[in-house]
Amino acid sequence: MEITKDVSKFVKPLTPTSSTLRKYTISFFDDIQPNMNVPLILYYSTPYKEQNDVQPNIFNHLEISLSKTLVEFYPLAGRYMGHGSFIDCSDQGALYIQAKAKFQLSEFLDLASQLKLGMLHDFLPCDPSKPGEVDDP
Repeated sequence: MEITKDVSKFVKPLTPTSSTLRKYTISFFDDIQPNMNVPLILYYSTPYKEQNDVQPNIFNHLEISLSKTLVEFYPLAGRYMGHGSFIDCSDQGALYIQAKAKFQLSEFLDLASQLKLGMLHDFLPCDPSKPGEVDDP
């Protein structure tokens, strides 16, 4: 299995977050939880034949959709501030990583009985057990 990263960037909300919503206070229960990364992986199939501009259009559509979604879910584009137990919703953006795999998703799912944890780590952008810096998304 070969996975290559093509793009890694921060996608910002389509419209700026209102100044009245810039400080999102988290609950006590959220505050006492250990700091850890929780990556989300979405899989999309592309046509077998790479038609002109099909893949760039799909990726562009995903970025625009994420940007629109971050308007409604604005804390996801902010950064956790541990010293004040709040999320600074300053529209820094959500991390977007675009990667390509040289195999079909169905092939990977057929390996379910043989999967090892190390194989799954190839799909993750970071180690979930190691918290990042304060300004990490």
